[in-house]
Amino acid sequence: MTIKEALGTYLQGYAALTALVGTRVYPGAFPQGTAMPAVTFSQISNPTIPHTGGSDGALQRPRFQITCWGDNYDDPDIVAQVVRTALTDYSGTMGGVGGVDVARVLYDNETDIYNQGLQRDGVALDFIILI
Repeated sequence: MTIKEALGTYLQGYAALTALVGTRVYPGAFPQGTAMPAVTFSQISNPTIPHTGGSDGALQRPRFQITCWGDNYDDPDIVAQVVRTALTDYSGTMGGVGGVDVARVLYDNETDIYNQGLQRDGVALDFIILI
């Protein structure tokens, strides 16, 4: 399982998040006509840190942007709060059986956004996942 797949599986199985968005957690962009609120996620970088241990001699630290979308200004903030709780300082096997061993998830940044074309408000959260 890749870290992208593991992150998607983890978010889709996080009960407090599914209570708000149901199954509307999408890699990349959400499909046209998707009900709100919804969540999208994408990997925005994947730098490695050289070290002497481990099987390949480097630690991965992919950065993901998770965007919480809504029909109004408040909905994305509510969903973002749940996403922050779900991921900040997480460690363990992300994605369940066959998932990815995660040393720690670091909350990095947050930005309010508005997509004029979609006429949707959003909150973009950045996380670094140490694997």
